[in-house]
Amino acid sequence: MRHSLGFESFEQIFGDVTDTISEGLRGKLIAREGKKFVGGDLAQMEARVLAWLVDDDHKLEMYRNGIDVYSVLAASIYGYEVKKGMPERQVGKVADLSLGYGGGIGAFAGMAKNYGLDLETMGNLIWKTATAMEKEEALTGYNRFKRTAEEPVSSVSGLGADVVKQRWRLAHPKAVKFWSDLDEAVARAVITKKAVRLEKLKFFVHDQFLFIMLPSGKCIAYLKPVVKTSGNGRFEISYVNSRYGRRSHWGGQWCENVVQATQREILVDCMFRLEDNGFDIVYHNYDECASEVPLESDCEKEYGDIMRVCPVWAEGLPINVETWQGVRYGK
Repeated sequence: MRHSLGFESFEQIFGDVTDTISEGLRGKLIAREGKKFVGGDLAQMEARVLAWLVDDDHKLEMYRNGIDVYSVLAASIYGYEVKKGMPERQVGKVADLSLGYGGGIGAFAGMAKNYGLDLETMGNLIWKTATAMEKEEALTGYNRFKRTAEEPVSSVSGLGADVVKQRWRLAHPKAVKFWSDLDEAVARAVITKKAVRLEKLKFFVHDQFLFIMLPSGKCIAYLKPVVKTSGNGRFEISYVNSRYGRRSHWGGQWCENVVQATQREILVDCMFRLEDNGFDIVYHNYDECASEVPLESDCEKEYGDIMRVCPVWAEGLPINVETWQGVRYGK
């Protein structure tokens, strides 16, 4: 018997409609008869790439030694030991996923919603541990957030989220500095028309484009960059986007661009290496790829080992891969 639901009824039962349909569609991808999928997912890759780009040796060592970074981060936020399986660990995960590109209350709250995190409970717990200075900064941040927020966030949730943001930034000083360094590097390249180096990146202008050269040697291009200096001495940088017209860009966004583009280069390197070893790619997204193999094949370990090889240009970047296999696509 078939049943139909209106949009509002569907949303009440299943939550976010787009996410629910997306999850349901995954299982519709089925390997051909006599075949199965084997796949690999680059684990925590954006955070790993960011730590590598800014030479955050402490965090890189945790990845290399198999330490659960989310638990460590959650412990720094809550002020007590957090282990896998504890609900507090989810706060560490959401913080690391949402705050690496200069995000604040809105970024954290949006990601928390996607992960089903109870922001009210978290906010109350975090607020009780906040210092007077943290509370003062959180109140300022929350009031600023309310003036421009597209989606409302309660005061308890918002204040708690801002304290989490403050503690994440305190634990990642090199990433925070990287945002402003990126603004300065872009501005210098555009103004002087000379090449500028920053960490593992190179910035230069050619013709009408600003180019950011990634560690792999590939470039990201931005059309007609313009730099202005604001009253407080900060750079206001914009470029022309073919879809949205002239758009402003700042350090956190430059950071997001170079990290995600570098992650993409890692995945492409994995895909070429897999194909060189006889695995034809049938599916891939930003951090995952899959191949179709005979049903009786036992190659999941080999697949993961091939993906874990670090490209020559990414020496020192700790790569981990979570593998899976099955007749249907699923994660």
